[in-house]
Amino acid sequence: MKQKLIALLTTMAIMVGMFAFPVSAAEKKDLSQDIQDTAAYLQTMYDVETEQPNETSYWDMLYLARAGVERDNILFELYRSNIATELHETGKLEYENWDGTKSESAIYYAANALALAIIGEDPTNIDGFNLVDKLVSMDRSTVTSLYYTNLPVILIAATQFDDEITDKTFATDIINVLKTEYNNSKWGANWGADSPAMVVAALVDYTDTDPEVKTMVDETVAWLQEQVKADKMTVSNTAEKVLTALSLVGPEAVAAANDSTGKNIVDIVLSFQSETTPGAFTYNGKDNYMASQQGLEAMLAYQRMVDGKVGLYDLSDTPIQQYKQLIEKIDQLPEVIRLEDEATIVALRQLYNSLPAAFQAKVTNIADLEKAEQVLQTLKEVAGSKPDSSKPESKPEDTTSSHPVPATGDMGVASVVALCGLAGVSIVALRRKQK
Repeated sequence: MKQKLIALLTTMAIMVGMFAFPVSAAEKKDLSQDIQDTAAYLQTMYDVETEQPNETSYWDMLYLARAGVERDNILFELYRSNIATELHETGKLEYENWDGTKSESAIYYAANALALAIIGEDPTNIDGFNLVDKLVSMDRSTVTSLYYTNLPVILIAATQFDDEITDKTFATDIINVLKTEYNNSKWGANWGADSPAMVVAALVDYTDTDPEVKTMVDETVAWLQEQVKADKMTVSNTAEKVLTALSLVGPEAVAAANDSTGKNIVDIVLSFQSETTPGAFTYNGKDNYMASQQGLEAMLAYQRMVDGKVGLYDLSDTPIQQYKQLIEKIDQLPEVIRLEDEATIVALRQLYNSLPAAFQAKVTNIADLEKAEQVLQTLKEVAGSKPDSSKPESKPEDTTSSHPVPATGDMGVASVVALCGLAGVSIVALRRKQK
């Protein structure tokens, strides 16, 4: 009977453990190695002598940095240097039109500002040129008249550089254009899911403050999930853009995007990986550079969501935002420094030391941190020269017993165990006596 009871309790414990395990955790994938493979593949597209990165390489540089490529990588150095050279030569960033003429590019300013910030540079001061100012100072009608598929990256930049933009109507004007386009065409839904997904990625930061935007984004997310369910993710670029957008929205949005066979959007994207070239993604069955670039974008957006990091394009974990955070935290140090403030002060110093020199120079109140460090050091020296009154006075060792005396809590447990043992012995002895 006892053995059956033990077996039953063991089975129940296992079942409870199975049902208590979160389903969402089981569905998560670790794409870290896939990300490293694709980042390595994209780096082969460049050669430091013949094919250097320039103002057209913004997405590659941004994604490589998010993939963990070190900031002192030669590609990043060449990228910044070539942009600076272009600015010195022409005073602006331009793209070439189909007829050979050139036009100033809002997309180049916006996307390169984001990429430069993520690789640890200051896009508001590239050898004296401010890319954010150049973007905002462009003719507003020229910017807002761009095709709506070009507006998401500009809006993302306007959102992330909000502190540097004094004209707050810039972002508002772009959002209003996107609202109009939603009412006109659902952001090009008739032509596929790519464009709607790109707009969702840009507008998701406004869903908490603009009810109209929230409605549009919610409806579009549901529509994107329907497209996945209807097995319309047959093109790599489309599936990749959809995964990027849903990852920026959140885990529930990704988890609900499954095709008719139950395959999730993550697995659909991974199904386009090349079978012959490590890190590459395919388009129409062949290795393709753009499909690989957007594959890396999608995997990064998803992995950052899984890891609980800020969004792919969120700059709050980059030096251009961290130095501002550091200034605020130094200002919040107490007027009277105490020993218990040590952990905070050490963390602030570590953050300062992690910043590139250009951003360290922007920390205008570093002297306050240095003063706090000096006070803390003095307190530690004083505390080290005094006996620690927080510790109980030591007592002479009791040599009457060779066994250590347990602490109060252990003594209680030991006593109970001993009493139970004695009681058991007594019961056995009593039963034998009765016999």
